[in-house]
Amino acid sequence: MLQVDLRELARGPVETQGQLAGSDPLFEGLDVVLAEPVRVAGRLHAAGEGRFYWRGSLHTRLAGQCRRCLLPVPVPVAATIDALFSEDPDALVSGVGDQSLAEGPGEGRWRVRRRSSGAGAGAEKD
Repeated sequence: MLQVDLRELARGPVETQGQLAGSDPLFEGLDVVLAEPVRVAGRLHAAGEGRFYWRGSLHTRLAGQCRRCLLPVPVPVAATIDALFSEDPDALVSGVGDQSLAEGPGEGRWRVRRRSSGAGAGAEKD
């Protein structure tokens, strides 16, 4: 899990990097097998009172299989992510995919909802 000390944002954007193993509970229930850890990197910005914008990317490989010869075939996956984390419930778009993020020490849970425009996500603290 990526964790950032929000006090660091007082000096400007914070670079983030991390890795999630295929066995991470975040991936439970997926119908795919990860061939390598998911690598995440990005930059977190303060975006106003109680709002944080993260832009980053993820890279990994899925463990696929050739349908014809049944040999293993690694499938590269890459994605760009734009996310807005906010304590403001008005920043949310209701009715769009809802995902819970793991709790950090002393913090509540955040629910992230992807914006229908694909431009980012809102988050709500429970």
